[in-house]
Amino acid sequence: MHPTLLRLDPSECISRIEQMDLNTEGLLRAADAAVSAASDASPFDPSNASGTFAYIFGTRAMREEFVSSRWTVDRQEAVEAIRNESLKIRVVFQNVDVACNEKLQPKPRSKKGAGSERTCSENMLFDAEAIPHYTPAPTKGDYATYYLMVDESGACELSCPIVMNGTFTSFLERIFLTDSSGIPVTLSQDEDNDAVESFDPPVVRKK
Repeated sequence: MHPTLLRLDPSECISRIEQMDLNTEGLLRAADAAVSAASDASPFDPSNASGTFAYIFGTRAMREEFVSSRWTVDRQEAVEAIRNESLKIRVVFQNVDVACNEKLQPKPRSKKGAGSERTCSENMLFDAEAIPHYTPAPTKGDYATYYLMVDESGACELSCPIVMNGTFTSFLERIFLTDSSGIPVTLSQDEDNDAVESFDPPVVRKK
């Protein structure tokens, strides 16, 4: 299992997002668009309508926010994303069960396909301990693939996962953006959560 670099401090998260040629405001607007679209689902819609609406409008909003001379639409391996060619970064929208929870790692609300697994396989080429200092190098043509992960409450994070067997098995980096209140996250270290006491993921904290 890969160690996870958690970024919790709002000022650090903003700085990291800017290093990636993104901005927190645009990411949060895309998350808001997804949550708003999900709420439009009717009891008469198909059972997966809420998640489908969130995915479609979250992906659309993310592209509307960032596609420009630096970011382009990316559909490699049939995975809908945006791509920054110079930084070699790809960002995908994803509905998850939980986001911005220090004790729980996000899981996709629908099974990831083989294309997602192949796309994220390049993440394993990067060293998590080097992430605080790196801008992904374009020497081999490999991309670091991040996901804008949004849960049903509106909590969201921008994170770099490893995908295996249809799910996220570990993370190199998790950048917390906001909890369900819409306020940048500052989590207490003594937060109680009896349901996850046995969960102890390896974590590398930035010093």
